[in-house]
Amino acid sequence: MQSLQRMLGIKCYKTVWTMGHKIRKAMADRDAKYQLAGLVEMDDAFVGPRKGGAPGRGAKGKAKILVAAENRNGRVGFAVMRHVGAVSSQEVLGLAQDKVKTGSTIRTDGWHAYEMLASNNFEHKRLVISQDKKSLGKLKWVHLLTANIKGNLRGVYHGVSQKH
Repeated sequence: MQSLQRMLGIKCYKTVWTMGHKIRKAMADRDAKYQLAGLVEMDDAFVGPRKGGAPGRGAKGKAKILVAAENRNGRVGFAVMRHVGAVSSQEVLGLAQDKVKTGSTIRTDGWHAYEMLASNNFEHKRLVISQDKKSLGKLKWVHLLTANIKGNLRGVYHGVSQKH
C-alpha cells in the first residue's frame, strides 16, 4: 500500500488502503464476468507434495485443478483455474458453462470427462497427447500455466497446506 500511497501522493494511509481494496474488488468483479472465447485450451492438473505411488490422475492426496486458457493466434489470452473435487464431466461442463462463451472451440486431451463438451454448445477438438516433448506442446498454454503454478508453490512457498 505504501507504493500506491507514494504514486498517488496521498498522505492518509487509511484513504489509500480503502482505494486499494476498491480497486481490487472492481478487478475481481470484472474477472468474474469475463468469459474465454475463440480457441480455448483445457486440461486438468494435480497439485501437491511429491508422494510415492501412481503419477498423474492416479495420484492420491493431491488437489485437482481444471485449467482453461485462450489461445489467441499462438499467444495466451485470459485464463482461469478452478479447484474441483474430481475431474468429472460435471466439473468440466460447469467450468465451460461458467467461463467459456457458447460456440467456442475447446481443445483438450483424450480424457473421457471432456467428451460431453461437443454435445453442450461447444466445438470439441480432442488431441492425442503422449509423453514425448513434441506432444506436450499441443496444449501449450495450459501446460505452461500448470508448470508455473507448480514451480511457484515449490520455489516461493516451498509447498502449501491442503486447505490452500
